[in-house]
Amino acid sequence: MGISASLLRLIESGSATLQPNKSLELIKALPNTPIEFRQLAVLLVACLISESRWSDENDRPQAISGLVELDRGLGVAIQPLAKAWAGLLAESDPQRRTAIFEKLGMPERLLEFLKQKMDTTPDSVTQLAQQWGHKMVEGTSPLYLDLVETFVTELKRFQPKPTASEITEWEERHIGRFGRIYAVLETIRVIPETYEEFDWRSIADAGLRIISTADASHKKSELRNFEQFLEKLKQDELVRSTGKKPEEICKLRFAHEKSGYLEKFAQIKREQQMRTPSARASKSARWKKIEALKIRADFKNAWIYEIVPRTPSLSDLVYHVGFIDDLDFTSNVSFEVRVCTWTETERWVGLLQSFWSD
Repeated sequence: MGISASLLRLIESGSATLQPNKSLELIKALPNTPIEFRQLAVLLVACLISESRWSDENDRPQAISGLVELDRGLGVAIQPLAKAWAGLLAESDPQRRTAIFEKLGMPERLLEFLKQKMDTTPDSVTQLAQQWGHKMVEGTSPLYLDLVETFVTELKRFQPKPTASEITEWEERHIGRFGRIYAVLETIRVIPETYEEFDWRSIADAGLRIISTADASHKKSELRNFEQFLEKLKQDELVRSTGKKPEEICKLRFAHEKSGYLEKFAQIKREQQMRTPSARASKSARWKKIEALKIRADFKNAWIYEIVPRTPSLSDLVYHVGFIDDLDFTSNVSFEVRVCTWTETERWVGLLQSFWSD
Protein backbone atom coordinates (compact mmCIF):
# COMPACT_ATOMS: atom_id res chain seq x y z
CA MET A 1 0.00 0.00 0.00
CA GLY A 2 2.99 2.28 0.04
CA ILE A 3 2.81 2.81 3.79
CA SER A 4 5.99 2.54 5.82
CA ALA A 5 6.09 0.51 9.02
CA SER A 6 6.69 3.64 11.10
CA LEU A 7 3.67 5.41 9.58
CA LEU A 8 1.55 2.31 10.21
CA ARG A 9 2.54 2.39 13.88
CA LEU A 10 1.60 6.09 14.06
CA ILE A 11 -1.78 5.37 12.47
CA GLU A 12 -2.42 2.52 14.93
CA SER A 13 -1.58 4.76 17.88
CA GLY A 14 -3.90 7.53 16.65
CA SER A 15 -1.03 9.95 16.02
CA ALA A 16 -1.48 10.00 12.24
CA THR A 17 -4.26 9.56 9.71
CA LEU A 18 -4.42 7.41 6.58
CA GLN A 19 -4.81 9.64 3.53
CA PRO A 20 -8.02 9.39 1.44
CA ASN A 21 -6.00 8.59 -1.70
CA LYS A 22 -5.14 5.23 -0.10
CA SER A 23 -8.82 4.20 -0.05
CA LEU A 24 -8.62 1.95 -3.13
CA GLU A 25 -5.43 0.26 -1.91
CA LEU A 26 -7.01 -0.38 1.48
CA ILE A 27 -10.09 -1.97 -0.11
CA LYS A 28 -7.84 -4.18 -2.28
CA ALA A 29 -5.87 -5.21 0.81
CA LEU A 30 -9.10 -6.26 2.55
CA PRO A 31 -10.95 -8.17 -0.23
CA ASN A 32 -13.35 -9.93 2.14
CA THR A 33 -14.49 -6.73 3.84
CA PRO A 34 -17.59 -5.06 2.28
CA ILE A 35 -16.21 -1.52 1.99
CA GLU A 36 -17.42 0.98 -0.60
CA PHE A 37 -14.75 3.27 -2.05
CA ARG A 38 -16.77 6.47 -1.76
CA GLN A 39 -17.80 5.78 1.83
CA LEU A 40 -14.24 5.03 2.90
CA ALA A 41 -12.91 8.15 1.17
CA VAL A 42 -15.55 10.27 2.97
CA LEU A 43 -14.64 8.72 6.33
CA LEU A 44 -10.92 9.31 5.78
CA VAL A 45 -11.54 12.93 4.82
CA ALA A 46 -13.59 13.25 8.01
CA CYS A 47 -10.64 11.83 9.98
CA LEU A 48 -8.32 14.44 8.45
CA ILE A 49 -10.74 17.23 9.40
CA SER A 50 -11.09 15.81 12.90
CA GLU A 51 -7.32 15.50 13.32
CA SER A 52 -6.81 19.12 12.22
CA ARG A 53 -9.49 20.49 14.55
CA TRP A 54 -8.46 18.32 17.48
CA SER A 55 -5.00 19.91 17.47
CA ASP A 56 -6.58 23.31 18.13
CA GLU A 57 -8.13 23.46 21.61
CA ASN A 58 -10.40 26.37 20.65
CA ASP A 59 -11.69 24.56 17.57
CA ARG A 60 -12.18 21.23 19.32
CA PRO A 61 -15.80 21.74 20.52
CA GLN A 62 -16.95 22.36 16.92
CA ALA A 63 -15.00 19.44 15.40
CA ILE A 64 -17.95 17.05 15.32
CA SER A 65 -20.41 19.51 13.74
CA GLY A 66 -18.19 19.83 10.67
CA LEU A 67 -18.25 16.07 10.19
CA VAL A 68 -22.05 15.96 10.43
CA GLU A 69 -22.27 18.55 7.63
CA LEU A 70 -19.64 16.82 5.46
CA ASP A 71 -21.92 13.99 4.36
CA ARG A 72 -25.52 13.18 5.25
CA GLY A 73 -24.93 9.43 5.55
CA LEU A 74 -21.93 9.99 7.81
CA GLY A 75 -23.99 12.49 9.80
CA VAL A 76 -26.59 9.80 10.50
CA ALA A 77 -23.90 7.27 11.47
CA ILE A 78 -22.20 9.57 14.00
CA GLN A 79 -25.37 11.17 15.38
CA PRO A 80 -24.99 9.49 18.83
CA LEU A 81 -21.39 10.74 18.97
CA ALA A 82 -22.49 14.28 18.13
CA LYS A 83 -24.95 14.24 21.02
CA ALA A 84 -22.32 12.92 23.45
CA TRP A 85 -19.50 15.15 22.19
CA ALA A 86 -19.46 17.57 25.12
CA GLY A 87 -19.17 14.69 27.61
CA LEU A 88 -16.45 13.08 25.50
CA LEU A 89 -14.41 16.29 25.54
CA ALA A 90 -14.79 16.54 29.31
CA GLU A 91 -13.30 13.06 29.76
CA SER A 92 -9.48 13.26 29.96
CA ASP A 93 -8.77 9.51 30.21
CA PRO A 94 -8.19 8.03 26.70
CA GLN A 95 -9.39 4.59 27.79
CA ARG A 96 -12.63 6.00 29.14
CA ARG A 97 -13.10 7.95 25.93
CA THR A 98 -12.72 4.69 24.01
CA ALA A 99 -15.25 3.04 26.32
CA ILE A 100 -17.75 5.85 25.62
CA PHE A 101 -17.10 5.48 21.89
CA GLU A 102 -17.78 1.74 22.03
CA LYS A 103 -20.81 2.12 24.32
CA LEU A 104 -22.40 4.37 21.67
CA GLY A 105 -21.94 1.56 19.16
CA MET A 106 -19.76 3.71 16.92
CA PRO A 107 -17.53 0.90 15.52
CA GLU A 108 -20.64 -0.99 14.33
CA ARG A 109 -22.33 2.18 13.02
CA LEU A 110 -19.22 3.18 11.04
CA LEU A 111 -18.92 -0.32 9.58
CA GLU A 112 -22.53 -0.06 8.41
CA PHE A 113 -21.73 3.32 6.88
CA LEU A 114 -18.74 1.85 5.00
CA LYS A 115 -20.98 -0.87 3.52
CA GLN A 116 -23.56 1.54 2.11
CA LYS A 117 -23.74 1.47 -1.68
CA MET A 118 -25.94 4.58 -1.70
CA ASP A 119 -27.25 7.31 0.58
CA THR A 120 -29.88 5.62 2.80
CA THR A 121 -31.23 8.81 4.35
CA PRO A 122 -35.06 9.21 4.08
CA ASP A 123 -35.06 11.14 0.80
CA SER A 124 -33.16 8.49 -1.16
CA VAL A 125 -35.93 7.10 -3.34
CA THR A 126 -39.60 7.81 -3.93
CA GLN A 127 -41.75 6.67 -6.85
CA LEU A 128 -41.75 10.15 -8.36
CA ALA A 129 -37.98 10.44 -7.94
CA GLN A 130 -37.55 7.14 -9.79
CA GLN A 131 -39.78 8.36 -12.63
CA TRP A 132 -37.76 11.56 -12.91
CA GLY A 133 -34.51 9.62 -12.88
CA HIS A 134 -35.75 7.39 -15.70
CA LYS A 135 -36.98 10.34 -17.79
CA MET A 136 -33.76 12.30 -17.32
CA VAL A 137 -31.51 9.40 -18.35
CA GLU A 138 -33.76 8.11 -21.13
CA GLY A 139 -32.14 8.76 -24.49
CA THR A 140 -28.80 9.78 -22.96
CA SER A 141 -25.80 8.23 -24.66
CA PRO A 142 -24.12 5.56 -22.46
CA LEU A 143 -20.92 7.54 -22.97
CA TYR A 144 -22.26 10.19 -20.59
CA LEU A 145 -23.85 7.98 -17.93
CA ASP A 146 -20.81 8.07 -15.65
CA LEU A 147 -20.80 11.86 -15.91
CA VAL A 148 -24.53 12.01 -15.07
CA GLU A 149 -24.07 9.67 -12.11
CA THR A 150 -21.15 11.69 -10.75
CA PHE A 151 -23.02 14.97 -11.19
CA VAL A 152 -26.16 13.77 -9.38
CA THR A 153 -24.19 12.03 -6.62
CA GLU A 154 -22.27 15.20 -5.84
CA LEU A 155 -25.47 17.29 -5.81
CA LYS A 156 -26.99 14.91 -3.24
CA ARG A 157 -24.09 15.50 -0.87
CA PHE A 158 -24.85 19.19 -0.34
CA GLN A 159 -28.12 20.20 1.28
CA PRO A 160 -29.28 23.51 -0.29
CA LYS A 161 -29.90 26.30 2.24
CA PRO A 162 -31.28 29.23 0.23
CA THR A 163 -31.74 32.76 1.54
CA ALA A 164 -34.95 34.78 1.17
CA SER A 165 -33.51 36.66 -1.83
CA GLU A 166 -32.45 33.40 -3.50
CA ILE A 167 -35.97 31.99 -3.08
CA THR A 168 -37.33 35.17 -4.67
CA GLU A 169 -35.02 34.70 -7.65
CA TRP A 170 -36.10 31.06 -7.91
CA GLU A 171 -39.77 32.08 -7.86
CA GLU A 172 -39.22 34.71 -10.56
CA ARG A 173 -37.59 32.13 -12.83
CA HIS A 174 -40.60 29.84 -12.42
CA ILE A 175 -43.44 32.36 -12.86
CA GLY A 176 -46.02 30.79 -15.17
CA ARG A 177 -45.04 27.24 -14.21
CA PHE A 178 -46.64 27.04 -10.76
CA GLY A 179 -49.74 24.85 -10.55
CA ARG A 180 -50.62 25.59 -6.93
CA ILE A 181 -48.81 27.09 -3.93
CA TYR A 182 -49.50 26.11 -0.34
CA ALA A 183 -48.39 27.88 2.85
CA VAL A 184 -48.65 26.30 6.30
CA LEU A 185 -47.92 29.08 8.78
CA GLU A 186 -47.52 29.29 12.53
CA THR A 187 -48.90 32.82 12.17
CA ILE A 188 -50.13 34.67 9.08
CA ARG A 189 -48.27 37.71 10.38
CA VAL A 190 -45.21 36.36 8.60
CA ILE A 191 -46.70 37.34 5.20
CA PRO A 192 -47.45 41.07 5.67
CA GLU A 193 -44.27 41.48 7.76
CA THR A 194 -42.04 40.13 4.95
CA TYR A 195 -44.20 41.16 1.99
CA GLU A 196 -41.60 43.43 0.36
CA GLU A 197 -39.03 40.61 0.21
CA PHE A 198 -40.91 38.60 -2.40
CA ASP A 199 -42.42 38.91 -5.88
CA TRP A 200 -46.09 38.01 -5.34
CA ARG A 201 -46.82 37.71 -9.07
CA SER A 202 -45.88 34.05 -8.62
CA ILE A 203 -49.21 33.37 -6.87
CA ALA A 204 -51.43 35.06 -9.50
CA ASP A 205 -51.90 32.07 -11.82
CA ALA A 206 -51.32 29.32 -9.28
CA GLY A 207 -53.34 30.64 -6.37
CA LEU A 208 -52.18 30.57 -2.76
CA ARG A 209 -53.75 28.21 -0.23
CA ILE A 210 -52.90 29.28 3.32
CA ILE A 211 -53.33 27.14 6.43
CA SER A 212 -52.87 28.75 9.84
CA THR A 213 -51.84 26.38 12.63
CA ALA A 214 -52.60 29.00 15.30
CA ASP A 215 -55.10 27.91 17.95
CA ALA A 216 -58.70 29.13 18.04
CA SER A 217 -57.94 31.93 20.54
CA HIS A 218 -55.80 33.70 17.89
CA LYS A 219 -58.29 33.44 15.04
CA LYS A 220 -59.30 37.14 15.11
CA SER A 221 -55.72 38.39 15.00
CA GLU A 222 -54.94 35.90 12.21
CA LEU A 223 -57.87 37.19 10.16
CA ARG A 224 -56.60 40.77 10.65
CA ASN A 225 -53.16 39.70 9.41
CA PHE A 226 -54.78 38.07 6.38
CA GLU A 227 -56.68 41.28 5.62
CA GLN A 228 -53.41 43.23 5.80
CA PHE A 229 -51.91 40.82 3.29
CA LEU A 230 -54.86 41.20 0.91
CA GLU A 231 -54.62 45.00 1.20
CA LYS A 232 -50.94 44.90 0.26
CA LEU A 233 -51.79 42.76 -2.77
CA LYS A 234 -54.43 45.29 -3.85
CA GLN A 235 -51.83 48.08 -3.76
CA ASP A 236 -49.16 46.03 -5.55
CA GLU A 237 -48.80 47.20 -9.17
CA LEU A 238 -47.26 43.89 -10.26
CA VAL A 239 -50.19 41.91 -8.86
CA ARG A 240 -52.76 44.37 -10.19
CA SER A 241 -51.28 44.01 -13.67
CA THR A 242 -52.41 40.37 -13.70
CA GLY A 243 -56.05 41.52 -13.64
CA LYS A 244 -56.97 39.21 -10.76
CA LYS A 245 -58.47 40.14 -7.41
CA PRO A 246 -56.54 39.11 -4.28
CA GLU A 247 -59.67 37.41 -2.87
CA GLU A 248 -59.74 35.15 -5.93
CA ILE A 249 -56.08 34.30 -5.63
CA CYS A 250 -55.74 33.65 -1.89
CA LYS A 251 -57.74 31.32 0.34
CA LEU A 252 -57.36 30.91 4.10
CA ARG A 253 -58.28 28.03 6.39
CA PHE A 254 -57.48 27.13 9.99
CA ALA A 255 -56.06 23.72 10.86
CA HIS A 256 -58.04 23.53 14.11
CA GLU A 257 -61.36 23.74 12.20
CA LYS A 258 -60.91 20.31 10.61
CA SER A 259 -60.90 17.39 13.01
CA GLY A 260 -57.48 15.86 13.64
CA TYR A 261 -55.52 18.09 11.28
CA LEU A 262 -53.92 20.31 13.92
CA GLU A 263 -52.23 17.22 15.36
CA LYS A 264 -51.29 15.97 11.88
CA PHE A 265 -49.46 19.22 11.13
CA ALA A 266 -47.84 19.07 14.57
CA GLN A 267 -46.66 15.53 13.77
CA ILE A 268 -44.91 16.71 10.60
CA LYS A 269 -43.26 19.48 12.60
CA ARG A 270 -41.86 16.86 14.98
CA GLU A 271 -40.68 14.69 12.10
CA GLN A 272 -39.05 17.37 9.96
CA GLN A 273 -36.40 19.34 11.83
CA MET A 274 -34.50 22.39 10.64
CA ARG A 275 -31.03 21.17 11.60
CA THR A 276 -28.94 19.11 14.01
CA PRO A 277 -28.20 20.98 17.27
CA SER A 278 -24.62 22.14 17.73
CA ALA A 279 -22.46 20.12 20.10
CA ARG A 280 -20.75 23.23 21.45
CA ALA A 281 -20.44 23.12 25.25
CA SER A 282 -21.62 26.56 26.43
CA LYS A 283 -20.53 27.78 29.86
CA SER A 284 -22.06 31.15 30.69
CA ALA A 285 -25.81 31.44 31.22
CA ARG A 286 -26.02 34.23 28.64
CA TRP A 287 -24.20 32.22 25.99
CA LYS A 288 -26.34 29.18 26.70
CA LYS A 289 -29.43 31.31 26.08
CA ILE A 290 -28.02 32.59 22.78
CA GLU A 291 -27.07 29.08 21.70
CA ALA A 292 -30.51 27.76 22.66
CA LEU A 293 -32.06 30.29 20.28
CA LYS A 294 -29.63 29.50 17.51
CA ILE A 295 -30.10 25.74 17.63
CA ARG A 296 -33.85 25.56 17.87
CA ALA A 297 -34.68 22.69 15.57
CA ASP A 298 -38.40 23.23 15.01
CA PHE A 299 -39.63 25.03 11.92
CA LYS A 300 -42.30 27.72 11.89
CA ASN A 301 -43.58 27.80 8.31
CA ALA A 302 -43.77 25.53 5.28
CA TRP A 303 -44.17 26.52 1.62
CA ILE A 304 -45.04 23.88 -0.97
CA TYR A 305 -44.94 24.69 -4.72
CA GLU A 306 -46.53 22.55 -7.44
CA ILE A 307 -44.44 22.93 -10.60
CA VAL A 308 -45.05 22.01 -14.24
CA PRO A 309 -41.77 20.97 -15.93
CA ARG A 310 -40.59 23.19 -18.78
CA THR A 311 -39.72 20.21 -21.00
CA PRO A 312 -42.80 18.94 -22.92
CA SER A 313 -41.73 15.30 -22.62
CA LEU A 314 -41.80 15.64 -18.82
CA SER A 315 -45.09 17.57 -18.63
CA ASP A 316 -46.92 14.59 -17.13
CA LEU A 317 -44.51 14.56 -14.18
CA VAL A 318 -45.77 17.53 -12.17
CA TYR A 319 -43.56 17.77 -9.10
CA HIS A 320 -43.46 19.71 -5.85
CA VAL A 321 -40.74 21.70 -4.11
CA GLY A 322 -41.03 22.30 -0.38
CA PHE A 323 -39.29 24.83 1.88
CA ILE A 324 -39.44 25.08 5.65
CA ASP A 325 -38.18 28.05 7.66
CA ASP A 326 -37.82 28.99 11.31
CA LEU A 327 -38.65 32.71 11.10
CA ASP A 328 -39.64 33.74 14.63
CA PHE A 329 -40.88 37.27 15.35
CA THR A 330 -40.35 36.84 19.10
CA SER A 331 -36.55 36.64 18.86
CA ASN A 332 -33.72 38.40 17.06
CA VAL A 333 -32.18 35.21 15.72
CA SER A 334 -31.68 35.23 11.95
CA PHE A 335 -33.93 32.73 10.31
CA GLU A 336 -32.88 29.85 8.10
CA VAL A 337 -34.53 28.05 5.21
CA ARG A 338 -34.23 24.37 4.36
CA VAL A 339 -35.34 22.60 1.19
CA CYS A 340 -37.45 19.51 1.91
CA THR A 341 -36.43 16.11 0.57
CA TRP A 342 -38.52 14.11 -1.90
CA THR A 343 -40.07 12.05 0.89
CA GLU A 344 -40.72 15.06 3.14
CA THR A 345 -42.32 16.97 0.27
CA GLU A 346 -44.59 14.09 -0.74
CA ARG A 347 -45.64 13.77 2.91
CA TRP A 348 -46.71 17.42 2.78
CA VAL A 349 -48.49 17.04 -0.55
CA GLY A 350 -50.59 14.11 0.66
CA LEU A 351 -51.67 15.95 3.80
CA LEU A 352 -52.38 19.25 2.02
CA GLN A 353 -54.41 17.67 -0.77
CA SER A 354 -56.43 15.79 1.86
CA PHE A 355 -56.99 19.00 3.86
CA TRP A 356 -58.20 20.97 0.80
CA SER A 357 -60.19 18.09 -0.73
CA ASP A 358 -63.60 19.57 0.15
